[in-house]
Amino acid sequence: MAPPITGSPTNYTVFNGYQDLSQKDAAAVTLAIEDLKINSSLTSLGLTGIGLGHEGIASLAQALIQNSTLTSLNLKLNQLDATDAASLAQALLQNSTLTNLSLEGNLLCHEGTASLAPALTQNSTLTSLSLASNVLRQAGAESLAVALTHNSSLTSLNLRDNQLGAGAVSLALALTHSPNLTSLNLMSNELRANGAVAFAQLLAQNTSLTYMNLESNYLGSNGTNSLALALTQNANLRRLNLSSNQINDEGATSLGQALTQNPTLTNLNLEGNWIGPIGAASLAQALSVNSVLSRLNLKSNLFGANGGASLAQALTQNSTLTELDLESNLLSDEGVSSLAEALTQNTQLTHLNLRHNQFDDQGAISLAGALTVNSSLASLNLWSNHLGADGAAALAGALRVNSSLTNLTLGNNP
Repeated sequence: MAPPITGSPTNYTVFNGYQDLSQKDAAAVTLAIEDLKINSSLTSLGLTGIGLGHEGIASLAQALIQNSTLTSLNLKLNQLDATDAASLAQALLQNSTLTNLSLEGNLLCHEGTASLAPALTQNSTLTSLSLASNVLRQAGAESLAVALTHNSSLTSLNLRDNQLGAGAVSLALALTHSPNLTSLNLMSNELRANGAVAFAQLLAQNTSLTYMNLESNYLGSNGTNSLALALTQNANLRRLNLSSNQINDEGATSLGQALTQNPTLTNLNLEGNWIGPIGAASLAQALSVNSVLSRLNLKSNLFGANGGASLAQALTQNSTLTELDLESNLLSDEGVSSLAEALTQNTQLTHLNLRHNQFDDQGAISLAGALTVNSSLASLNLWSNHLGADGAAALAGALRVNSSLTNLTLGNNP
């Protein structure tokens, strides 16, 4: 644990109600904390990574009790533990202005969460809370769940990287009682299929969540199937991140079926999964009829040329997708040529990422031909393929005609 703040006061300046003391000396931090007791202008304070120590946090907590203007406080990376959490909990019980609190990257563990929980049941002003990377584990999740059944003010909750495991089930059940929560980040928590089932049940009932991040949770196809079914019933979620979850063709097929029915999802991230040509075909079929999805990240899957061809066919019919990421999908010349043909008909897509797809001049020449016709594409990424002089010349010629492309990336080609 870092030593408490010491030193004599030093002048500091507040800019537009915000003060970031992350790189300042201890004396400046001490002055800022003392000033909070009487300050009537400061609304945001950043204290990232300065080693406040127990005494520093205790002083800060006391200042928060007296302060009536601060709305945002960042205490990220301060090695805070359960003792510090208890001090902050006392402040939250009495403070009536703080709306945004980040405790990310500390050492609260489940004991610290247990200390914060009673305050969260009574505090009615805090709307955004980050407890990311605090080693909460299952016991911490369960303590937090008790608090969330009574809290009605939180709209954003970040629990990324906490090894919640089986505790996620209690958390999901508790969140059915959080009517105002709109954003939930559960990335890297080892939820697995059982956790996915619990959050699928939440999604099927919830009417407030618009963003959910379940990246890197070993969901697999079974977990994905449960979530997909929930998406057919949910009518609020706008953004969903399922990247790096070992989703294969079966899971992708379930998601494709969900996309034909879900009326609200606009942003879906499936990066880094195991989706092959069959799964790509299912997603493509959904895109042919879906009329709400605008951003789709399929980076680092296993589509191959056939998967690319399926998505190309969908692009000739889809009228809402504006951003498509197909980086690292083994598309080859064949798959890219299919996509190029689709671009001659598509009038909505503005961003297309084809980075690292193992195509050469043939694919580039096809894309160049499309660019002479297409009038919507603004950004095209062709980084790290096998384009040579002929492909580059064709693209250069197309740029003399095209009037919509503003960003073309060609780096790391021969």
